[in-house]
Amino acid sequence: MPYRHLPFLPELNNQGLPGQLLYQQSDSVSEPQMPRLFFSERLAELQDWIKHLCRMGEIDHASGNHIAWSISVSSCLQYQAMFERMEGYLATVVLLPMEFEYSEYLNVFIQSCLQLQILTKKNGNFVMDVSLSVSTQLRDVTLDWTSFCQLLDLICAKSRTAEFKAKLRFQAKEANERYTDYCNYVNALFDCCDRLVVLRVDLVYHKELTGKTSLEMALADLDRLFANMRNNYLFESLEGYIVKTEYGIERGIHFHLVLFFNGSARNGSSHIFHARQIGQYWSEVITRGRGWYWNCNRDAKNYQKMGRLGVGLIHWSDTDLRNNLLEHVVGYVCKQDQCFRSLLLPRAKLIRRGQYPAILNVKRGRPRMLSQTDGVQVS
Repeated sequence: MPYRHLPFLPELNNQGLPGQLLYQQSDSVSEPQMPRLFFSERLAELQDWIKHLCRMGEIDHASGNHIAWSISVSSCLQYQAMFERMEGYLATVVLLPMEFEYSEYLNVFIQSCLQLQILTKKNGNFVMDVSLSVSTQLRDVTLDWTSFCQLLDLICAKSRTAEFKAKLRFQAKEANERYTDYCNYVNALFDCCDRLVVLRVDLVYHKELTGKTSLEMALADLDRLFANMRNNYLFESLEGYIVKTEYGIERGIHFHLVLFFNGSARNGSSHIFHARQIGQYWSEVITRGRGWYWNCNRDAKNYQKMGRLGVGLIHWSDTDLRNNLLEHVVGYVCKQDQCFRSLLLPRAKLIRRGQYPAILNVKRGRPRMLSQTDGVQVS
């Protein structure tokens, strides 16, 4: 397994953050740089490992083996590496706010840690069960091998329950249905426009405000942005949008925004500048300096080199770009792993799109022609 080859966690400073800077400084005031999402990477690693463990638990259960026995004998090297990384993973998990629920894999990990008192609830957050300062708690808590095996055993036991399996099936079904619907929505926009200018902008808050910006406050800013779109030249010829709300330890509440403009009315060659203008509008007008942004269109050349370009000007007949748009842009927004749910605002709509366009019954002009090799796959 690859886990034993993963790099070890760096030392944490007295703020509970990695020694290296999480946010790179930009040479351009108007174009901030993408931060290094240290804790998000650790959570992704942990979640992948929990997925693997749950699958292994199914195998061990079917064969009649006890998971702790199989770990200590047949998979010692593999799980020893994860045991050595657990301190860092726990130090990351304690930074997650209690007001949210996360993916089912992270939830089962947290619930198992609470049940075994590896984690305890205190002051509205997860903290280690030791009587030390918060910064030291994140650094000095140890987990012995026996407790580690008990944790894995409990996770596997919970993953075999009907409730856990039903939640996974529901989340997967919901994600698949949403992805299909959003792909159909994008294709419907192309049915009305010969070409679209696709902008993708991440809307974020400054790092010193991430813990002070609640979901309710962030959604109010997002609603203000959409309300202001109606009479703003930046959003003229806007045909549709997709926006997803996410939570990250480094970024706090943030939004992935995808905008679709009519390419016959907007200059597609200026898509990078246009995305920058919208990001600056979010930063300077909507949030009044509390927010910043990441202009994903600025990386269009890099996406093109990787064969993943799905932003900028896209013609309805360009099969490759349209498939990239559906797979890498829409697919990223709809992915299940980054979903979370608010316990305080259970009805909050955290992913949304615009309305399907009205299709005219009679279309004038020359009909569109596709070659035999053309065609767009939705899924």
